[in-house]
Amino acid sequence: MKHQIILFLIFITSWIGHSQIGPNDEAVYIDSLNNLGNEKNYKFIRVVKEYAEDKDLYDVYFFSRSGKLAQRATTSNKYFMAFEGTYIYYYENGNKQKIETYSDKRVNGRQFEWYENGNLKLETEVEFDKKTKNSTTKIVHYWNSNNEQKVINGEGEYEEIETIPNSNSAKFSVKSSGKIKNYVKDGLWKGESEKSKCHYFEMFENGKLVSGKRVDSLGVEILYNEVFQKPKPKNGIADFYRFVGENYNTPPVQGLKGVLYATFLIDKEGKVADVKIIKDIGYGTGAEAIRVIQKYDQWVPGSFKGEPVRVQYSLPITIKSIY
Repeated sequence: MKHQIILFLIFITSWIGHSQIGPNDEAVYIDSLNNLGNEKNYKFIRVVKEYAEDKDLYDVYFFSRSGKLAQRATTSNKYFMAFEGTYIYYYENGNKQKIETYSDKRVNGRQFEWYENGNLKLETEVEFDKKTKNSTTKIVHYWNSNNEQKVINGEGEYEEIETIPNSNSAKFSVKSSGKIKNYVKDGLWKGESEKSKCHYFEMFENGKLVSGKRVDSLGVEILYNEVFQKPKPKNGIADFYRFVGENYNTPPVQGLKGVLYATFLIDKEGKVADVKIIKDIGYGTGAEAIRVIQKYDQWVPGSFKGEPVRVQYSLPITIKSIY
């Protein structure tokens, strides 16, 4: 295993350049779901600078398969990405694609997007409500691909491509368009998905979805009242946490303590799938986490515009031995 790790680091260093990875850095394969990947399925190589040190913030770089810088960010957790401050995305030609601003691990504040030719595409303002834990995105300015400004100071016509959050269904997207009034969606919005051949009709009032309808290729209609619903335990998230706490068997190792990080998918039927351990603390703690997470079977599947979807969850588990 040690031999394989050394070969991996040699390959990474030679591929993205000696100046971009140092002896205290960590370089790993990352797949399309931002999980740890391998040489065959990776989408990015993620480099956490000064990983070997204990710091409040770490610089993170994502390199594409071609070796180009694709993303640059800062995280407060080197094991489990918890972004803070500015997050920059790049096109393959080196131009900026998007700038996000994070505050307390959430997108918040002014955000920007560009077209690949460098023309400005979008300026938004994200506001996070600490009481409701919900975010509102305000459309400030928008230019189409012909560099025509269609939204000015929160008023106009807007086109967007919606994808499923935290999902491996990256190819499933909906292109929709409609009116922006006072910075948010208003009135009738229409959309379609090339992959599923579905059409969507949504009514908004002051940025809130009033009603939605999905019509598939056979004309079958499905009604919905939320664009995206996260998977959730049938008895609430507290029930899931309680189940993990009561059923997790901590190894009888004196002084054992730390935090374990796991990710898993909730599939379209509400079943747990693809449990992965991002970091454990040894002594079988990771295998035990997989066992407990797989044992919990009280999930309601997530949905996107009325259609069940696979969605990823992440879970930190704090371990403290009583021995």
